[in-house]
Amino acid sequence: MPPLFTECSFTVKAIDAAGNVSAASNTASTTTTACSTGEIVYDDALSANWADWSWSTTTYLNTTSPVQQGTKSIRADYAGYGGFSVRRNTILNPAANLALKFWVYSTGANAFTLQTQTDDSGAFSSNYNFTTTANQWQEITVTMAALGTPTAIRRINIQNNSSNSVTAYFDNIQLTTAPAADTQAPTAPTNLAASSVSQTGLTLTWTGSTDNVGVVNCQVYRGTTLLSGTVTGTTYTVTGLACGTQYNFSVTAKDAAGNTSLTSNTAQSTTLTCPDTQAPKRLLHRRT
Repeated sequence: MPPLFTECSFTVKAIDAAGNVSAASNTASTTTTACSTGEIVYDDALSANWADWSWSTTTYLNTTSPVQQGTKSIRADYAGYGGFSVRRNTILNPAANLALKFWVYSTGANAFTLQTQTDDSGAFSSNYNFTTTANQWQEITVTMAALGTPTAIRRINIQNNSSNSVTAYFDNIQLTTAPAADTQAPTAPTNLAASSVSQTGLTLTWTGSTDNVGVVNCQVYRGTTLLSGTVTGTTYTVTGLACGTQYNFSVTAKDAAGNTSLTSNTAQSTTLTCPDTQAPKRLLHRRT
């Protein structure tokens, strides 16, 4: 197997008509990106390494509509708990960072189970379950970890997970290097402040976080109590507070991978004084 990364160094020299060669320029070094460890299973046609091995399912390998990319897709007419299956000519020993990616389209919302096998009657991997949305292409990515990290793959099976009959389409099936896991947390929200303070509420505003992929939402806390974990903007209205009471608020941000930022600064605020509900005393007048 070639190295995953290759470091290269480049220099330039000049030569004149008499053949005189200059000294070398400065050295420019660069590293190429990682080599692909995967392969195409289907892209307008099954790869030469793969063959249809379905059961209780009729497959059409040259369907022209619907198609997600290219000009053709696979149509699979499932009968009950049938399966769409493809078989590799030789056993594949997948790297741990390999993932199976494909597009699927079904005529009705339906539950499917994906698994791999070490051979035709060999051991099964762990199941990966997914549900399709009717009449809509969806991209599915299944990591080797989600399949229990199989060390050998001969067959890939996508089985109907119910007794009904359903038609599904598959396109651009490939084994590819999975993207590196996102472990970088967003930056902490800043400039948290309270405004529009009333006897029972206030408004919090802050400067949003940044992230290498993208912030999904923010979590707003009153002390240690979570008020909301799904705030998508940079403002939040707090209600239901007690009058004349001091509160501390903070905010964190979260990305799609579940990485949570450090906590923002604390915004301390006191609600307005409670209304005077005591009735005034009646004045007594003395006769003189």
